[in-house]
Amino acid sequence: MKKLVIVFAVASGVLCGACNLIGIMGSKSYYEQKVPAELILKDVAEGGLVVFVDETGSGRSELELRPGLTEMIGAFLVKKARIKSKYLVSPERLSQLRCEREDFFSLSPVELGKAAGAGVVLYILVADYELYEIGEQEYYGGSLVTRSILFDVGSGRTLWPREGVGRVVKTRVEIETGGRAVTLNRLIMATAHCIVRSFYDCPRPEFRTADEQGDHSFYGW
Repeated sequence: MKKLVIVFAVASGVLCGACNLIGIMGSKSYYEQKVPAELILKDVAEGGLVVFVDETGSGRSELELRPGLTEMIGAFLVKKARIKSKYLVSPERLSQLRCEREDFFSLSPVELGKAAGAGVVLYILVADYELYEIGEQEYYGGSLVTRSILFDVGSGRTLWPREGVGRVVKTRVEIETGGRAVTLNRLIMATAHCIVRSFYDCPRPEFRTADEQGDHSFYGW
């Protein structure tokens, strides 16, 4: 009887060990994990997508900031969120509307989307921006704060983020030795990444970027 009990105990231990081993082998490593998208944007972009960068006040930012951020977000949407470029309303089309409509700057994001013939609008507001020289060696630092929201043009409702108040992204470059243009490009790239990563399953090692700031607890970090 004792021998039988020992045999069962050994067999159970082997089986449990095998289960644990299978579990370990089946689990993904950190580098294989992905942070789930908050919204798969490519599923709603086929009706046309406007990326519109706006800013508070007038003439406060670099001339290159708004077009640069628009272009970078568009590039990341195509490359990372897998949105076909043909679904993106071109900056040229928005420039055409700006010339055609005297009320262009008073249009709401949804009204702008309707005028452009798009189904959704990704509206990005530049809430704060600063770029400054450090010392006398042409070193630079800077910061950029944006608030983003995705609208459905047909219904006028907010598709993202769920709380409906806009996703705030804060980026900062403490010091950059490559000059003003490089500093601005770092801010633009970091901001574009932090906005677009919500729209696809982002590899976990790529999720954070060195130039971003803020609380990321809502992502489960």
